[in-house]
Amino acid sequence: MNFVGAWKASGAMSNAIVSNELIASLALTFALHSTIILGCAWLVSRLWRGASDMHREYLWRGALIAAFLGPILQLALNAEPAAGHVLTLERPVAASAPDVASPTSHITGQPNPTEVAVDESPVVPQQTTPAETPYSPVALGAFVIAMLGILAAGTHLLARHRLFRTIRARIPVRTDAIHAIVRRLASNAGYRRTVRLTQCEQIDTAIAFGVFRPEICLPTRCDRDLDAPMLEAMIAHELAHLIRRDPVWMVLTGWLSTLFFWQPLLRVARRNLIEIAELRADQIAANLAGRIPLARCLVEVAGWLTERRPAGAAAFCGMAVRQNVLAERVNRLLEERSAPREM
Repeated sequence: MNFVGAWKASGAMSNAIVSNELIASLALTFALHSTIILGCAWLVSRLWRGASDMHREYLWRGALIAAFLGPILQLALNAEPAAGHVLTLERPVAASAPDVASPTSHITGQPNPTEVAVDESPVVPQQTTPAETPYSPVALGAFVIAMLGILAAGTHLLARHRLFRTIRARIPVRTDAIHAIVRRLASNAGYRRTVRLTQCEQIDTAIAFGVFRPEICLPTRCDRDLDAPMLEAMIAHELAHLIRRDPVWMVLTGWLSTLFFWQPLLRVARRNLIEIAELRADQIAANLAGRIPLARCLVEVAGWLTERRPAGAAAFCGMAVRQNVLAERVNRLLEERSAPREM
């Protein structure tokens, strides 16, 4: 038998088990941290009814970052995960050698009480095989969850591909008046980056996207169905998403809630951040283009979405993506008190 090969195979198996043990421990640590932190954020948001949108957004963003910060720091500092080791390596225990009589027993002639009889029959060498350590149920569960996470990531990529295929037919906006509106609004808001402006026939709501190359895509029907103030309000709302870097958070929370699908609180955090982003973007757009035109535009676009809505539109920042908060958004805009300026 090749003892060197067997020793290498045993070492590789031990390393694989240690890796699985570390991954499972980090996963359990993240599950523990995220449940406590995100659960506390949800409880505070439910109890703190009078909190402003800014404070609510800081609460959820901070909780989201803190939920991942603990396991990452432990991995970087090579510290013991909070969940501890969930697997135990079963190493073979070496056989103890027979006790040897002490010298005093030969001198005094007294029998050594610890002396044991030794079988002097010839010993037949036995072939040894590397000890196998079975995977624990926790390690197998972690492996299954990881495979399901990869499957969910593939599904998420497919959904984003379908949406990008829907807007692949978009064309650059040729109307000089719309470009002038974007330049004026960006100048008033102090936004220095160049915004690509496109339009698409297959969408019925404006969307803002692009982490490194910001873009606003307008529905083609906005030219004929919206008057000038409402069109300016629509562009101001999408520009507000780019000012706040909401596309970055949309991509980040989308991937986190997909890869860690077994943590439902991530989807709760994502949903709350989307709603808060819409409310705060409305505040910025109201200061840039007016409250009444924005409220009228929201109601008009909501009517468009009842006719047709592309699958996967929630992956982008849109003007009226979530219908369940539309009434609250319109009521806020129609309130008599002035909206605070947020840039």
